[in-house]
Amino acid sequence: MNLFKLFCIFIILIFFLFYYKLTYIINNSKKNNQENYLDNIKIIKEFGKGWQGTVYLVEDIYSRKKYAMKVEQIFKKDMKETSESMVWREIDFSNNLCWKYPEQFMQIYRYENKKCNYVHKFDNDKKFKDLKHENIKTYNFFNNLYKSPFCSIKLFSIVDEILENILYKIDDKKIILDLFIQVIYISYLMNKEGYYHCDLHPRNIGIVYVKKNTTISIFGKDIPTYGYLLQAIDYGKVLHNKYIMKEEEKEYIKYKNDLELNFYRIIFKIMLKNIDNKKITKIVPISKEDDNILNKFLVNFEDNTYFKKYLYKIIFFDKFQDQINIINKVKLFDFIPIESVIFIVENYYNLENILIHLIYLSLSKNNF
Repeated sequence: MNLFKLFCIFIILIFFLFYYKLTYIINNSKKNNQENYLDNIKIIKEFGKGWQGTVYLVEDIYSRKKYAMKVEQIFKKDMKETSESMVWREIDFSNNLCWKYPEQFMQIYRYENKKCNYVHKFDNDKKFKDLKHENIKTYNFFNNLYKSPFCSIKLFSIVDEILENILYKIDDKKIILDLFIQVIYISYLMNKEGYYHCDLHPRNIGIVYVKKNTTISIFGKDIPTYGYLLQAIDYGKVLHNKYIMKEEEKEYIKYKNDLELNFYRIIFKIMLKNIDNKKITKIVPISKEDDNILNKFLVNFEDNTYFKKYLYKIIFFDKFQDQINIINKVKLFDFIPIESVIFIVENYYNLENILIHLIYLSLSKNNF
């Protein structure tokens, strides 16, 4: 073998040694960088933080497709797949429901549960410290969680906005009604499959912008979206009878559904939007006569306290204004009639009936 061939072999060896050394440095650097949680995923910016983790806007470096990535600390016991764990319940919900109804639910594309050096830093330190005095059990839970070296990483489809940011700014009653129909439809799809979101409200409902003339078909009727296609997001509290649940979780889905939070945050808050937000929750006395009237609509509830206090202020709106000293009376923002509010309460456990009622209301030309 001549010197030239030996030289060429030497150069090739040097090249490969350099290549593998460089690859090792890059990969090792990735392992030590807590922002490189998934291969081929680049973090663009932080969307926001919750109690348990952070959501980022990310991009696949090859396809250039954007996703939402949630990184949260978990306990070691959550590494094992079990329906007792909220981490695995969220994955089950996505696999069995979200892919079945992709228009109404954000999907999980990838997930990994592993050791990583993510440490959750709560934005509001004072709020976390105050929790120690308000609820020591919850404080201890999160305090221990933040020490865990394990994390869950999930790659979600992306939404453009959350419903809360636009809902209370809309003055067109018909638009609000049709958006509310989408919310009820999301609840209906979940509950008919045995799932309960347990935290469904305008902050946990995303918006995907579509063409303004887009409609969605519900029970064979075309409901306008006005450019807002609504999707449920954040499945961390989801429940199902097939899960191994605590007693309080079993009680929750026995007596509640995903309409409850939206009765307050959509029906009540929007119908009373013409009154200052701080005043609408003021506690006022209910006369025995009015209480008897309300009880007739609430016979399906073992404990009707939640609905009664809000229903009273809607049905007896003028009287409520007197009780909180509103001098210049305002009108109820009735995007649905009071009779429909009563119908919703009376049919609380039958979301299909409620949907049919609201769709009929939406399609009736004489109501708007």
